[in-house]
Amino acid sequence: MAESLYKFGKNRTDPESYHKADTQQTKTSPDREINLEAIQEMTDTFGPDAVKDLAYKMMSQYDEHRQRITEYMQKEKWHEIGREAHMLKSCFAQFGLQNASVEAAKIDVFCKQNDLDKIMETTPAMLDRCDDAIAELKSQFINL
Repeated sequence: MAESLYKFGKNRTDPESYHKADTQQTKTSPDREINLEAIQEMTDTFGPDAVKDLAYKMMSQYDEHRQRITEYMQKEKWHEIGREAHMLKSCFAQFGLQNASVEAAKIDVFCKQNDLDKIMETTPAMLDRCDDAIAELKSQFINL
């Protein structure tokens, strides 16, 4: 799943290649953050209990990632923001949360490019997108 972010662009340091991946997603409807087929694939492969455990772990760790990113923004620790965004990119992609994954991938690229203006400009929107994705993930797993 995570590799789908890369298959659309040859240049992994080009944030627009991630945008292309975002706009070419067909399994995630525009009003949903989550790709239910990805969750089903994981469930078929690993079983419902393992997927549920992974989802709960991701949801519980997200708040820590978010808090660290916010602190790093205030302290202007750009490399650390990139590291956190890189981790979020992979975690979100795994659960079919492609919109959030693509936004995190963009931040990761901006950090690698040391594009401080873009990092400061786009990180709050990434966090909002990630918040929406986590809320939707919770809605899928809260009653399981």
